[in-house]
Amino acid sequence: MAETAFIGLGSNQGDSLGYLRSALEALEAMPGIRVVSCSGIYRTRPVGDVPQPDFLNMAARLEVDLAPEALLERMLEVERGLGRVRTVRWGPRTIDIDLLLQEDHVVSGQRLTLPHPELANRGFVLAPLAEIGPDFIHPVLRRTLAELHRSWAVRTLDADAQVRRVGDAETCVRRVGDPEAQVPCAVNAQAQVQPGKRGLGARKAAQR
Repeated sequence: MAETAFIGLGSNQGDSLGYLRSALEALEAMPGIRVVSCSGIYRTRPVGDVPQPDFLNMAARLEVDLAPEALLERMLEVERGLGRVRTVRWGPRTIDIDLLLQEDHVVSGQRLTLPHPELANRGFVLAPLAEIGPDFIHPVLRRTLAELHRSWAVRTLDADAQVRRVGDAETCVRRVGDPEAQVPCAVNAQAQVQPGKRGLGARKAAQR
């Protein structure tokens, strides 16, 4: 039986919008994965102290016929295919794909923790998640994604500066084998990253 999974995607190198779209289309092409919906695009401040451009972030809702560990492997395969090289922690990247939630799975392992342990502290994840799954209940915290997003916004003084929605659903992921079937997905030209730009007071508590 297919399960609902939520993933977060981010990029701050090269053609970030292109990387986001390519990642979703690569996942859609894999057996056992269907992209159901995508959030808008958000410009967000980088985590940590490494000088780098702002990120473009988004979230996607999937239907999967895979166990969480198998889904993670597919996601890592897509990252590698798009040139992701893991060198500096919290450093710049062509593409970053995180498995955030999958149904009510609770996993604690060396390679995978579900739900994502920093989900409730990441505005750049919560804002897009609240768009596409506002009523989905976090299986550990027992709060909806919309409630978690509101809670983060209330306790974060510069929430609007940290996470800004900059793209609307104007283009889409094309279904494999059916070019007429499209998934709403925000990859808008106005969301381009400005090279070298870095927001002040970058988030330090969250973990990418």
